[in-house]
Amino acid sequence: MTTKPVVLLVGDDSRVQTGLVRDLTAAGFEISGVVDGPQALLPFVFLSTQASLAVVDKAAALGALGYLVKPVELLQLIPMIRTALVRVVQLRSMQRDIGRLDKALQGSRDVSVVTGLLMERFSLDQAAAYDKLRHYARSHRRKVSEVSGEILTRADQLRSILHSISRHEITGSDAT
Repeated sequence: MTTKPVVLLVGDDSRVQTGLVRDLTAAGFEISGVVDGPQALLPFVFLSTQASLAVVDKAAALGALGYLVKPVELLQLIPMIRTALVRVVQLRSMQRDIGRLDKALQGSRDVSVVTGLLMERFSLDQAAAYDKLRHYARSHRRKVSEVSGEILTRADQLRSILHSISRHEITGSDAT
């Protein structure tokens, strides 16, 4: 059993909305709700009597995936909605990919920074410093990026504590 594509109708003309609910339901769409235009949070496909480029540009800037000028025939609307639904799935997938890539990039940055710290601290070349980090991570059954992130977090915590200590004046009662 396949699920019906779900559409939320947003508009300001109840006659048009009633007709669209009827036509889209007959075309195999599920209508999740009908709301007045100003209540809509996420524009999808705009149907408007306005054909000016300024209005179209504003709709695009608000996140519209399509824009049709009324009156609209159902034969125009259905392909627009189906295309927009595919784009939504693609956009969500890309957003997930971006999140994963950002995380991987951050992990790579952390590993590079910690490798540099180990090089400086122990007078090692890059390969030896990375090997030392990798060996530590493996011996603790952890990812190199995870260990690197923890090292940097703890270094930031230590830096913050030392900064806080440096701001306090030593008084006669403190010096014991």
